[in-house]
Amino acid sequence: MEDICGRIAHWAQERRWDAMAAPSRERIRNLFIDTLGCAFAGRPHPAVAQSTTVARALWNGHEATGLGSGQTFGLLGAMLDSGAAIRALDLNDFYWGPGLGGHPSDIFATALAVAESRDLSLADMLAAVATGYEFYTRLMDLMRAGDPPWPWDHTSACAPCATLIAAQLLKPTEEQLAQALAISLARAPVFSALRAGKISSVKAAAPALGQADGVIALQLSMAGMTGPRGAVDGPRGLEAIIVEGSSLDHLLPGEGDVERVMDITVKRFPCMGTGQAATAVAVALHEQLGPRIADIEAITLQVSNSGIVRRQTADVYRRPDRRETADHSFYAIFGIALVDGKLSPDQFAARRWESPEVARVIDSLTLIPDLPGEAEGIFPARGHARMRDGTVVTIDMPYAPGHRLNALSDAQFDAKFHAFSEPVIGERRASEILRLCRSPVEQIRVRDILRACAEPN
Repeated sequence: MEDICGRIAHWAQERRWDAMAAPSRERIRNLFIDTLGCAFAGRPHPAVAQSTTVARALWNGHEATGLGSGQTFGLLGAMLDSGAAIRALDLNDFYWGPGLGGHPSDIFATALAVAESRDLSLADMLAAVATGYEFYTRLMDLMRAGDPPWPWDHTSACAPCATLIAAQLLKPTEEQLAQALAISLARAPVFSALRAGKISSVKAAAPALGQADGVIALQLSMAGMTGPRGAVDGPRGLEAIIVEGSSLDHLLPGEGDVERVMDITVKRFPCMGTGQAATAVAVALHEQLGPRIADIEAITLQVSNSGIVRRQTADVYRRPDRRETADHSFYAIFGIALVDGKLSPDQFAARRWESPEVARVIDSLTLIPDLPGEAEGIFPARGHARMRDGTVVTIDMPYAPGHRLNALSDAQFDAKFHAFSEPVIGERRASEILRLCRSPVEQIRVRDILRACAEPN
């Protein structure tokens, strides 16, 4: 039987935009719109400016444009600049299946840079990204999760996904792609220390760094370099990072499988994906209780009985000392959303979780990770607010807003895009970008969208 790299390369080279199901095509377009909004919202984050500085210094050139920065870079520099903006606020989409979970829209950084450098259409780019989503989610399904400490981080998927995306746009031979996959997979695994405990700001740049490796791997293979094809699917390769007993056949879709872009959760709030339903519970309690929030005596929040959630409910998260930890803290996001009735980037910038009124909610909050749904990646939440008069107000949120079982409409995608992009780029630019994205994808060049993103307010 052919090695796994050869099989993946053959599958990827056969994929085309017009062969995708219509719902999948619309879904990937909406995910692109969502990713643009996330990137604009993330532009003011310090880690994005730091990434841009390095992109200019190390990867100079004029091949591609940074998303929202308007600056031109070499291919890898544009990926770093755009990728950091996409990831900075933890606002972009989310996938969790039976293994690990992550944020597949990180890989738009590769697609935008390569597609612009080749002056390709939006249809070309979206088809390539859909290939990346398919492989990303399937690899996540196989990687070990469960109770911590688990060894690997979801950014392990970024290098091979970037290889596949770049290949669909640059058109290497099937053999070159197979060699590139062997190179990128051999370098792909990332330690889960990347987002353990007090999370550091490199979280914003990490996906783009992995993608740079993946694109370099393809460039090397197209120059004639070979990779460890005979070993990458063995005990010193993929078998070392996936769940014992799993079959690598899962990395390739079977006949009749629904395309994986349909399984993605879109985040309504700028925090970790596991906390989306919990934040929605807090907002609903705020709306129902109004001024009676001050009369809450104690709150119990039931969340998913999963390894990742049990880690995120640990005491280290009760008093975050930085933004990156706060947006991964059930205590912080629930307290902010209950008091203010919303969760937005400006609240994190103002360190709202440290305010006396939010701290009071945090002190009254008990987290119980006992709800089912981990295997399906649902992460439900149920909140019980006990009032001073003895009454209890309960809000149940089985599916977060934006989950595939509680999906957003096109209009809701557009509304989220406006809500998060307009404070940074203004209403006029936001409307023009959205007009381009909603136009027939075969008629729009990626370069046109990036130019619209770079125009002055």
